[in-house]
Amino acid sequence: MITKQIALQLKPGTILLHKSEKQGGGAPYRVRVTGQVRVWVKRPDDFRIPVKHGLYTNGEVTQANGSEWEVEKPLTQEQYDRDPSQSIDG
Repeated sequence: MITKQIALQLKPGTILLHKSEKQGGGAPYRVRVTGQVRVWVKRPDDFRIPVKHGLYTNGEVTQANGSEWEVEKPLTQEQYDRDPSQSIDG
């Protein structure tokens, strides 16, 4: 769940995963944060996160649909070293 507090900590390039929508192979639908989170003084609960999926699809995560998204947790160095399928060398 993306709340305003979480949204304010997001940086461009962060990956967000959809909780229910899946891609063709069954993996969660992924989008990348592409810009600064927008907030308003007169609407303190509102926020807007610009996102991109693929080459041409742009969208936004807002307070209305924030409950459907979560932040992807990156692998730690230990997890990366243990899993050979994640190796850069092949």
